[in-house]
Amino acid sequence: TSSDNMTFGTLDLGGNRLTLGTGSKGLTLPNTLTMDNVSSAIETKNVNLTLGKALSLTSGSITSTGGTLRFTGGLTLGTAGALDVTGSTLSVSQDLDLGSGTFSSDNSSLDLQAATTLSSSALVSFEDVNFNGNVLTLGSASTHLKVNDALALSGIALETGAGSLTLSGALALTDNASLNSSGGTITLVSGASAPSGTSISLPDTTLVLENALSLTGA
Repeated sequence: TSSDNMTFGTLDLGGNRLTLGTGSKGLTLPNTLTMDNVSSAIETKNVNLTLGKALSLTSGSITSTGGTLRFTGGLTLGTAGALDVTGSTLSVSQDLDLGSGTFSSDNSSLDLQAATTLSSSALVSFEDVNFNGNVLTLGSASTHLKVNDALALSGIALETGAGSLTLSGALALTDNASLNSSGGTITLVSGASAPSGTSISLPDTTLVLENALSLTGA
């Protein structure tokens, strides 16, 4: 526990558990963190964790119940790896590969530091997505992203490719924003609005509408 933000150049867990005490400002690891031991674990509770390099979470676990987990260099989840961001903000850039291992994200937010490609082998759900002006791409046909809150795209593209997208809240496109899909299923539970200057392109895609879709010159 520390009242200041802690920075460790290198952290070697060696099969042990590191727990960040409530009230700590945060932990920053600027260099590569090795997670290849099933017994290695980091429990951040409500404390922020920042990793400066790409993380391959091959084995072991990282668990958060609040605060922000920042993976500046991206994240790849391995078969024996587990990432739990329940009630937290997952802040990422580059590649977020959740195709293996165990991922939990109840009541969590996805925050994009830069253009990001999300890949998964099962449904991945977030309460909301903060794009911060960055493009989100779904990286495979098996990727399925669900967003529970309303989703606003302003001046950016959401590229779902061959993946699938389920939006529980309403979708609003503004300022030349676009939704582009080349396969999979797009489900709009609360409808969508796409005014003039925006675009929705869905070739070879199944569109499921559970509420009104307003296209005004899109």
